Formats: sequence, structure tokens, C-alpha cells
Amino acid sequence: MDAQLVNPFSDGYWNWDDLRQTLQFISRDPAMRTTSAIKQKSFNFAPKSSAPGSGAGVYEIKFRDVTDKLDKLIFRRYFQRRVKPLEPDVVTVQDLRDIALYLANPKDLSIEFINYFHIQPVDRFLRALIIYFQYYLDVWEVIESKREEKARKIRQPIALELEDVVRDNLEDLRALVAREYLVIIGGVGEAKKFHHMAGRMTSLSGKDRRLFEMLIQMAVRVVWIALQRKHLLLIELEMNRMFRGDSFNLVTHRKNVNASKRNPEEDRVLIGAANLFERKLLQRSPVIKELIFAEHDHRLLGAGVRLFQPRDDRIDFIEACYSVPEEQINKMGIALGLLGIPREEFDPVLLSRERTSKTYTKKITEIPEFKLPPKTDHSYLELPNIFPKERGRFEETAQSINAREAQCRMWVRHVRCALLGFPDTTSDRGRHDSLSRISVTSGKGEDETL
Repeated sequence: MDAQLVNPFSDGYWNWDDLRQTLQFISRDPAMRTTSAIKQKSFNFAPKSSAPGSGAGVYEIKFRDVTDKLDKLIFRRYFQRRVKPLEPDVVTVQDLRDIALYLANPKDLSIEFINYFHIQPVDRFLRALIIYFQYYLDVWEVIESKREEKARKIRQPIALELEDVVRDNLEDLRALVAREYLVIIGGVGEAKKFHHMAGRMTSLSGKDRRLFEMLIQMAVRVVWIALQRKHLLLIELEMNRMFRGDSFNLVTHRKNVNASKRNPEEDRVLIGAANLFERKLLQRSPVIKELIFAEHDHRLLGAGVRLFQPRDDRIDFIEACYSVPEEQINKMGIALGLLGIPREEFDPVLLSRERTSKTYTKKITEIPEFKLPPKTDHSYLELPNIFPKERGRFEETAQSINAREAQCRMWVRHVRCALLGFPDTTSDRGRHDSLSRISVTSGKGEDETL
């Protein structure tokens, strides 16, 4: 009788399982140490594991690559960022993020990631990636076009000097990606509450890994959309190499993926000198090595954050690229993918109307070439020996901040409905209304303007 009255939960403690999103009891008795879920209905928010040998991460996000007219109507009506009258209506990082989230399976996401994905440090991180890959893809296309030509000709000494300039440019842009990445993993500013050690005595490594995996996959899609949906595999390869290294690059381990092989001369330009060899179990992320082993101008690393002196064209250009509001990008003649281009030139999912619409006759904005000004050498005495207090010239606009907060709330609601198995009333109503509108539209109707 007494044995039946013993509390089975007296010798142990309760723990929250981040992976299964449920409470579990952990006994202190080694013989009885089994996890048992609380006796109530629980929801498993974690994405399912990938098939063995697929080369994908545990937290794989599935995306739709094709959108029809109905999908575009639903996105424009219920998910697209709203712009008030008299406000500039140009492509922003938020627009790219909205499309990436719309194309993703909401059941593969989490509410925590949506909030994490909508913080200001992640905005800066995504923009740094867009700038880097814009230049990287241009260099890659030149290398591919001249690969056969180089095999037939004798290598000239001047070619080495030109390659060094391109290599240095790529290293500088990678260092700025590393700067924004360190803000996130270091828990600076808004990223603090998502840090794996935020106010805790133990590390939440599972949570940290889950956020990292989702962030990398979503960043690939954001960059791909920003660069006009070109070279998706190449973007995946390079981004995984930058943050995981060659040994742990998931893309190279996928089946039926023919990863492009580079020769040592191309590696010297594309990878740089800072990616030194390290043992597999002790190696650091290649993008972090740019800050540890490479020598970079400290004025460059502070561009957009502090106003370092002396100034030159290269520092001013980089500062503008990384911190100027999207509304001013086109006016300053800077090329940052689709950022800063009027949204009216694209359909709801940012495909050019010049290609998707036969009736669109307006002049398309010409994207200028992204060309970094040359370096200016300064003597050691010219460089300051103190950290300046004066902040950068540009600040984020209220329009951008308000849009990020509003869209975050909307995506949280959308993902919550998907995870709990409830119908998303917004999406369902949109699909029903859109079907009704399309069925009665004829001639030059709404669907032809997409």
C-alpha cells in the first residue's frame, strides 16, 4: 500500500526539451534515468531529420522554387510589406526576407527563429552577405570565362598582381561579413536574448545549433533572391564553406551534386591567404579566420559603425554600401543586388516585370557595376591611436524599423498556426478570395499585372 503512494517524481527534476518543445522528467537514480514526457498533449515543433546520406542538416528547411499567379496574389495581399503614402517604395532587406519565408515550409520553422530572423544585427548580416556574394559571383564568372584561355597561354607576371587586387577585395568583404557574424554569435545588442549563454549557467547548444542551421539556409535564399536568382548551388557552396569549412561543407556531401573543382591558382584568389590549415576537430570557421590571421585596415572594419580618420574613397564607398538606408542606394549610384530599386519594376515575388509581363513598358533601372575603389596607403603616423566616439554617417530609418517589427508579428502568427496544426485564416481566406477574383477576371485583369 505504501509503495503505491510513493511519488514517482520525488527524486528528480523537470527539464524543458527545446527539441521536442515539451517538459520531461529526469530521475537522479541512474537505474531509473529515463525521460518521460508530461501526460498531456504536446506539439513537436522541430523539423524532421533528413534522410541518411542526403548531406543536409538535421533542421532542413524545404522551399518552393516555383510560384504561380495564385501564390503571387496571396503573397501580395496578405504577406507583402505595406508602404504608406509618400514613403519611398523600394526593395529592402525585409522584402527579400518576406519572400524567403513565404517560399519556405512554415512547419520547418519555429517562432523563436522568426523573432531571431527579424533583429537588426541579422539585417546587417544579410546585407553584408549580399555585398560579398555580388562581388564573388562577378569574380567567379570572370574566372570561368577565362579558364580555358589560361590553359592555352603562358601565365604573365602582371596577372599575379591583378589577382592580388581581387583577392584583397574579397578578403576585405569577407572580413565585414565576419564582423556582422561576430555581433550575432557574441550576443551584442538585440542578439543578446538569443545567445546560447544569455543569463544562464549552462550552454543551450541544441538551441544554438538549431538557430544556426536555419539562419544559414534562409540566408542562402535571401542572397539568391537579391542577386536575381542566379547561381544557387554556388552560393550554397561558398556560404557553407565560409561558416563550416571544407571538411564540414554539407553541400559537397550531397548525392548527385557535382561541386565545381577549383585549381590552386583560383583558390588563392577566391579563398584567400587567411584560411590556414587546422586540425578538423580544432578548426575555426573560415570567415572568422579573416579577422584572426589576415591584416585588415581597422578603418575598414569600423566602416558604418564609427567615423574613422583619415577618410578616402574606398572607406566612404564601403561605409555607404553597408549602412546607407535602402531608400538612398539608387540615388548614390551603388549596386547592392535588387536593394534600392523601385518595387514597381518587379512582381510580388521580385521577378522583373520586364520578363514576366508583356504589358510593362516603363524603363528599367540600370544597375551600376559594383566596383571597389582602390586602396589608399597611409603612413602609420596618419592613423589614429584611439577609438573614435563619432558614429557613422548613416542610421536606420524609422520606416525600416517599423516594417521589420510589423512583418515579424505577421510571420510569427503565420508560423504559429502552421506548427499547432490550425488553419492560417489569412492564407486560406486569401486563397479563396484570389480564386474567386481570378475566375471572374478576363482581359487585362489583376492576374496579368503580376
